[in-house]
Amino acid sequence: MLQLKPLDHDVPIFEQIRSDVSPVVLVNIFQVAEEDIPALLKAWESDANWMK
Repeated sequence: MLQLKPLDHDVPIFEQIRSDVSPVVLVNIFQVAEEDIPALLKAWESDANWMK
């Protein structure tokens, strides 16, 4: 099961949304075979760490 974890522990997502600056929300829709889910999550985690 996919878990959402904050990328910035100093500024939680709900605090970011309440701020006066315009947030950017990225929505990705995936259709992945069940056996490919672990590889997808690993790649997504790697990309998220790079984006930090």
